[in-house]
Amino acid sequence: SLRENKEMAGRGVFGAYRNALPGVAGILEGGQTSTGSVVRWYKELLTNTNGGDTNGGDTTATTNTNGGDTTTTGDHKDNDPDDDFYAKITEQAKQVPIGCEGLIVQEHFQGNRTPHVDPTSRGVLVGLTLKHGRAHLFRAILEGVSFGTRLIFETMAQVGYTPTEVVVAGGATRSELWLQIHADVAGIPFRKTKCHDAPALGCAVLAAVAAGCYPAVPAAVKAMVHFSGVVTPNKEAHAAYASAYAAYKAT
Repeated sequence: SLRENKEMAGRGVFGAYRNALPGVAGILEGGQTSTGSVVRWYKELLTNTNGGDTNGGDTTATTNTNGGDTTTTGDHKDNDPDDDFYAKITEQAKQVPIGCEGLIVQEHFQGNRTPHVDPTSRGVLVGLTLKHGRAHLFRAILEGVSFGTRLIFETMAQVGYTPTEVVVAGGATRSELWLQIHADVAGIPFRKTKCHDAPALGCAVLAAVAAGCYPAVPAAVKAMVHFSGVVTPNKEAHAAYASAYAAYKAT
């Protein structure tokens, strides 16, 4: 959030909405149109399934709001077969080196919102060779989405706001690998909320204020929003991503 309520504007960012939370803060937004949907596409491509099947699916939407990044993912049910698929491919992806041995995924599968504002932009796989396996592609998707998030932060910095941490919610917080990749690529900490359903919690916060349970939004947030941990970036990993990130921006 922009507590100083600065006037900011630039291509690919939305706002700044001054006093979006009256008397509290303004908001600067950016966003990605394809994140978890690309992960689901990958899963369905490999399993030849399409939602509601024995392998399940995972839906993630990543947007950058309040000057940060909020990631939400459709929560898995207990004993959801999705867990088995993602657990196995995640373990394999952990063995793939940073940069996926030259494989880069441009995640514009449904266009791009920030920074290009181009609904016709399309996804790209660059550097694919016969040595790359399914774990390479899975990790390259995670890295590509994370590169897109970093590019959003850099775009925000160009108009005067530099995020210093990310508050992340949703089922995506169950993927320690993806959270670590995000933190390493962006070079800033990712804080996990105890309540994964951020939209519902936000509605509850506003409702609590409206009902008179709390005098204002900051007091309600302090009482109702709690954190379960922080994923800190690895400096060596952040440096190691430099060449892959440069290749991503060049696509």
